[in-house]
Amino acid sequence: MGLRTPTDGACRAPVFPGNQSARRTSVPHKRFSERVNDEPRKTGRTRKHSVPEVQELIEALREELAECGAMLVLLDQQQKLIINRRPEALLKNAGSMSAQIESLAVARSTRQRLSHQAAVKLECSDFASFSQLVDRSPSHHRCLLRALVGEINCILFHCQQRLLQNKLLLGPPLYESPLTLKDGALVVFGLN
Repeated sequence: MGLRTPTDGACRAPVFPGNQSARRTSVPHKRFSERVNDEPRKTGRTRKHSVPEVQELIEALREELAECGAMLVLLDQQQKLIINRRPEALLKNAGSMSAQIESLAVARSTRQRLSHQAAVKLECSDFASFSQLVDRSPSHHRCLLRALVGEINCILFHCQQRLLQNKLLLGPPLYESPLTLKDGALVVFGLN
């Protein structure tokens, strides 16, 4: 004799041989899809009202993250083209990179503008750092803001690595890019 479980779809405690009195009452089983539409659990915690400026800042950070990711993809493609010695495709990649640099610059300026608006709304000083802005934001947004900024910084670090690698693969006289490294930071000519 082994462990017996109910087969009628109800949740019951397992019944062991010789322990027939340990049965619990039947609780109807709900699938996850049936529970999604139920009312949310009441946890006793109250959530601060969301600040629309912080929501907009989160969307801007997501957009900037997507643009940084697209730049990293183009730099990876560029590296493969350099290694495979495909100059005609490399020129096409350079055109795509120029368009992506413009998109990234727009996303970054939008994020900076929305950061300033959120700082004003959250009553931060004009010289407040982004970490101070995050600390003043509603608690339910802090982890997301930190994670987005961390991901953007990580992708920018990888972009810097690819840029340096591509520069070394091409050699100094051949490499001309609107991106460069200045004091260890990624700089877009004409934007910083």
